[in-house]
Amino acid sequence: LNIFPDAYISGEIGFIADRYILSPLADLIITLLLGMSVIVLVFMVVGNQLYSLTSKKWLIPIVSAVLFGLYQPNFVDIFPLDQAGAISAIIGLLFGLFYIRFDFLSVALGFFIYLNFITSANGWLVTNSPDSFILYTFITFLIVIGGMAFYFILVGEEKDSLPDYIPDYIEEQAKEQRVMQELDIARNIQLAFLPESTPNIKGFDTAAICVPAQETGGDYYDVISLDNKKAAIAIGDVSGKGIQAAFYMTFVKGVIHSLSSIFPSPKMMLFRANKLFNENATRGTFISMIYGVLDVEESTFKFVRAGHNPILYKKADGTIEWLQPKGVALGMTKGDLFNKVCEEYEVKLQKGDTLVLYTDGITEAQNEAEEFYDEPRLKKLIKRAKTTSSTELRDLIIE
Repeated sequence: LNIFPDAYISGEIGFIADRYILSPLADLIITLLLGMSVIVLVFMVVGNQLYSLTSKKWLIPIVSAVLFGLYQPNFVDIFPLDQAGAISAIIGLLFGLFYIRFDFLSVALGFFIYLNFITSANGWLVTNSPDSFILYTFITFLIVIGGMAFYFILVGEEKDSLPDYIPDYIEEQAKEQRVMQELDIARNIQLAFLPESTPNIKGFDTAAICVPAQETGGDYYDVISLDNKKAAIAIGDVSGKGIQAAFYMTFVKGVIHSLSSIFPSPKMMLFRANKLFNENATRGTFISMIYGVLDVEESTFKFVRAGHNPILYKKADGTIEWLQPKGVALGMTKGDLFNKVCEEYEVKLQKGDTLVLYTDGITEAQNEAEEFYDEPRLKKLIKRAKTTSSTELRDLIIE
């Protein structure tokens, strides 16, 4: 007020003591509710939103100065109004600076004290005022909480956190959020292990996709160029879902990439992969797989179906058949029994022929009535599809 010589506080509105039975308590409650409302609106809502959008903290004091200058003269009895707006703007600027420097509770307490001095003005402006008791009660309140503060500073221990005051469900939510973040990272890592696109194979058109049902999954596919004449093609499905399935999926990928160039025979390669899988996987875990070698010059695809879904073979003339040689999943048997059960099969491909390799993620997908998509429907779709593009056919199946 000394900065503005013409400014004054009005005492013409009457006394609070005339309006409430317990006027000191009423004034404390009113200023507390009003103060919290203003601080939450100006700083927690407007200020924080502005900071989140711009990342500029210095805008908070400016915004609070503007809002205080426009809003405060409506309930603070300082006159003239133009000077009241300037005074309120300065106070708003100071509160904004305090908010940046300290925290929400400090600013809320400061604003509560400020409002009490304003609302109890008649208690210290007017001699023998009925509101003097309100002012004295407020001063007593400040002394009490100030004394408590000093007492707790002297005898208390400083803590960086208050775990005992955090409800259990808040901690559970925090744990769930951390798990979801870790799963999201795992999902991105797993998808990075799958080819972004299939390599160009002379004379062949290939396309693939994998969309995990959960954050992570056990489905796997790969197209590996062995040399200019051959490419290894693999598709697999680890039993179960989630992190464990994703782990074994990445393990199998490493095995196939290591062995595919060493063992030209699909059967021998899977035999070695089965041996390594049995040595490293937990009991009861298995992976169904189709692994084969595409010979570009001979236009042949020699493969082994290790307990996986059969291949849909659509010939250029439109006829369709299932390629379903005998085989057992990796991890189901050990030693020579795997070789005895699995059958190596070769198909001679003609121009216009199509091979569709898939996991049960397609055939066991369910609609709202919980009906499976199933193999007959997939076969029917492939049969009536007119496209010769593998990408278009893939997208048609997914759709």
